[in-house]
Amino acid sequence: MCVGKKIFMGRKPVACDPKCDEGKITRQIVLDWLAAGDTGISSECLAYEFLGAEKKGAFGIRPPADPSDLGRCLRLIARVPEVRKCVDNLGLKHEGWAKAAAVWDDIASLMEDEVGIDWSKGLSAPKTFKLMKAAGL
Repeated sequence: MCVGKKIFMGRKPVACDPKCDEGKITRQIVLDWLAAGDTGISSECLAYEFLGAEKKGAFGIRPPADPSDLGRCLRLIARVPEVRKCVDNLGLKHEGWAKAAAVWDDIASLMEDEVGIDWSKGLSAPKTFKLMKAAGL
């Protein structure tokens, strides 16, 4: 475990390489995000895919169904840009995500312009919702 200059009980510390924990730190950011509560079914699908874990639950693996779902996904991607690849990965595995992957950049851009991924520019995203529905989401 990389612990810097302090020694803690547990496994024997190893020398710190500034790059040694990049992957661990990124995984921890995703785990912290999952625990923080700004999640929904679709954003959890992305997080689990990123972590290499199987998403279980009654609702299964689903792409965003509305701009609120989409916003949660985009906020996760904003925190951990590597998660964007998971949209395409899920698209290779699931029909609904394939539809999402085909228009992802367009709907993400439209939402950003229309309301912002954090809803800072508005309270309703009818254009984003219309494009999502047209894509079969």
